Amino acid sequence: MSDKKRINQIAKETGLTNAELVSAAQTLGFEVKSHSSSVTAEQAEKIIQSAKTGTDQTAKVAEKPVKKVNQKLLSQQRKTRKTIHAHLLEKQLLRTQPF
Repeated sequence: MSDKKRINQIAKETGLTNAELVSAAQTLGFEVKSHSSSVTAEQAEKIIQSAKTGTDQTAKVAEKPVKKVNQKLLSQQRKTRKTIHAHLLEKQLLRTQPF
């Protein structure tokens, strides 16, 4: 059993993340479900090589796309919020003032 290693052990030794190694292993077709899955030394080498060469690509995929904001709509929403807030404040002040 000394020839098997867990993914999290490999991650500590190589400085790669568990997620990168698990993803690389699954891409290679190995039966890996999580960071605690065991692989042989031969599989470990293949996973490390795959993860190191694919690190830049996985980082780009993991980034969320930047959401473009419609400035006109945003401005309208702010005005609406301010109007509602002012209206609520006015109602609240009317309730608290004695007649």
